Formats: sequence, structure tokens, C-alpha cells
Amino acid sequence: MASKNRKLPPQPLQPADWPTLVRPGSRIFLGSYAAVPAALVDSLLTQYRELVDVELLHLLTLGDSPWGDARYHGHLNANSLYLGPGVQQALAEGRADYTPAYAFEIPSLLRQRILPLDVALVQVTPPDKSGRCSLGVSCDITRAAVDTAPIVIAQVNPRLPRTSGETRVDWNRIAAFIEAPAELPEIPIPAIDEIDERIAAHVALLVENESTLRIGSTAPSLAIAHALREHTHLGIHSDRLGDGLLTLIESGAVTNKRKGQHAGETVAAYAVGSRRLYDHVDGNKKVVFLPSDYVNHPATIALNRRMVAVAGAQQVDLTG
Repeated sequence: MASKNRKLPPQPLQPADWPTLVRPGSRIFLGSYAAVPAALVDSLLTQYRELVDVELLHLLTLGDSPWGDARYHGHLNANSLYLGPGVQQALAEGRADYTPAYAFEIPSLLRQRILPLDVALVQVTPPDKSGRCSLGVSCDITRAAVDTAPIVIAQVNPRLPRTSGETRVDWNRIAAFIEAPAELPEIPIPAIDEIDERIAAHVALLVENESTLRIGSTAPSLAIAHALREHTHLGIHSDRLGDGLLTLIESGAVTNKRKGQHAGETVAAYAVGSRRLYDHVDGNKKVVFLPSDYVNHPATIALNRRMVAVAGAQQVDLTG
């Protein structure tokens, strides 16, 4: 069951299987963003007393982060690659680790076994007629985790969108699975106020037609997306695909025809937003999900025409 080249069909997972799949000192990868395999995590936690010194490696995870509870310390210890709210208290109390890294560098940490994985827990769609599942709305670093972990365990979720790009996983690559239908976590669309609109009006003047965009999910970012709806031939190359960019796609401002690469395609590493966004990417061949070591790499970004990135910041150093 541990071979990456295994040909046996996946086996249904029972809670009692965890101590045989996860050895003491193992490093487990958890799927990212909206595709956190919550049902697998819940099953794992039922057996935490049988597990010793297990590291949970993950990026930002949406929804609850129960593994950060003090009761699991010494059994399950988080190592976050993104300092999200779910692990901040555990980090402050010395029960979790934070490994800062650029998103484009993380897959190489996995592939070069600087952070070697033992098990990857991911969420996938049911297999299609050709025996392939989809990673859905999170390709990001999940692609590298699935490619490198000796054991892949999957939550099979029929409500997960089947997406295009490098998201395919052979059914026989999976060692064990549980079937657990679940709605994806949604991010509320922020309300836009007058200040947001004034900011957006200034920013829109700086964005030329035929620009390639990366826009975040804050209220000012959403206002900027609305302000760009009259622009023409915009493109999208973004780590995060959210509802602001969906607004531009639906308005017709985005054609992706003048990007300089991936003509006609929206490129993203992951999607987080509303159910409307998840429905838009489901089966949509014009939205391509690619790994973070490609999407976020400076050399890749530089190939885009008139690249414009709009992002929020927690702190800004005005002195330079």
C-alpha cells in the first residue's frame, strides 16, 4: 500500500487503519484552501492517541483547524507554511511550527525531499470513466504532494468541481479512501464602501487595456475588479481565483487573448470564493489550474503582458 507505483485498487479506509498508515515521526500533508479533506482529518483525530510525533504540513486551510487543539500536542503537531488563523494560537503557545517560504519554492521542498512527505491527505472527485479523479479547486502545492508522497489517502467528494489543468490523479495512485460528500467552504463577498470605490477609481486609471491581472479578495480588490469592467482584452494569471476576477470574466472584460502565454485561458493555482465561482470552474476547460511552482514563479509571471498584481498587505514599510 505504500508504493507510489502501486497498481492495486484503493481500499476503503477504516479509522483503525490510521496507526498502520501513519508511523511515529511521519509527516502528513493536508490539502489546501477550499479543498481541505475535513472528513479525513476528523477520522484521523479519532485515533490520535495511537499516533506519536506526527507532523501535519499545510498551507492556509479554510474552515476549522481542530488539530491545533492542545489535546493533540505530542501526537499531531502542525507545521504551517502559511500563518493562518487556525494555528496562530498553537504557534504562540509553542505547540506548532511556522515554516515561511515563497509559494513557488514549496513544491521543490517536497520534490527534493527537503520536507519529505510520508502521507498526503487530499480531496478528489470520484473517478471518471478513464479512472481519473480531479484535485478540484486546489492544484497549488497539492500537485507536488500527490506526486511525491508514498501514500495518498483521499476524501472522495462528488461536490468537488472537476477542473482542467494539472489536477488529474489516477484512481490507482490512491491507497485508501473514504466517500464523504461535502459542500466547499465559501468566502463571504465583502461589502464595498465609498472609500473602496475611490481607491478603485484611482487604480483603474493605472491599468491599461490588454493587461494581465492578479487581484485579491479584499473589499478594495473587489471594487477594483468592478472598476475594470469596461476595460478590454484583459487576462488572468493569478495564484488565487476569486469572485472579483469572476466578475471580470462574466462582464466580458477578460478574454485572455493578449496575455503573451496561455492564450484564451485563465490560469490559477487555486480557487476560493462563492458557490457561483466553484460552479464556474467545474468542467470549464478555459480555466486551467496549474502548480504553484509554475503559476507563482517570477520567471513565469514575467512572460505575461502588462502584468498587474493587486494585493492587500498586513504591514507596509514606508521607508523602503
